[in-house]
Amino acid sequence: AARPDVAFAAAPVAVFGANDQALDLGPFVEILEDRSAAWTLADVTGGPPAAAFRSLDRARIHFGFTNSAIWLRVTIRNQTDIIRTFVGEFDNTRIEHVGIFRPPFPGIAEQTAVGTTVPIAARELPIGATVFRIEVLPGDQVRMHFRLASQSSSLNTALRMYRPVAFGGELSRRMLGLGIMLGLCALLIVLCLQLLVTKAI
Repeated sequence: AARPDVAFAAAPVAVFGANDQALDLGPFVEILEDRSAAWTLADVTGGPPAAAFRSLDRARIHFGFTNSAIWLRVTIRNQTDIIRTFVGEFDNTRIEHVGIFRPPFPGIAEQTAVGTTVPIAARELPIGATVFRIEVLPGDQVRMHFRLASQSSSLNTALRMYRPVAFGGELSRRMLGLGIMLGLCALLIVLCLQLLVTKAI
């Protein structure tokens, strides 16, 4: 099971075990506010800001509406003997831009982005505005950085990772819930129309 650990200068580590299907990364996230919105990856990995990261200590990132850029870092360990592919997701799909920075891995860009301002064709996974891939070698761990910026929506979000099959199941449940809501709305519209017709007669 996933548990906190210690590595990479005492940063919390999200350990994904052989039987884990999904994991809320909130307890393992470290966070840094860049009020200038000008820092680069080099600044937050090797410059003075790198020492200012602090543990999130809660499930969700919540900065409300802000002009700041919010940097996150999280370390993920693959506690199995095979390469693991995960689907990562920020559950606030209205975030404008999330820069994603990760160590080299064959076939995956070290720097990419998701968010509402990123065209669908430019996203890694065209199944959501804030969905991306995570690859970890057997017994290895990776440290990822994220830069969140959004002027038109609140920076209130959670970060989760899933096995691909588990994420597919999650999408199915969401679609089912959406279908039920749309069905109820359609039923209400029909009932209202019936009442209007009845009164007109």
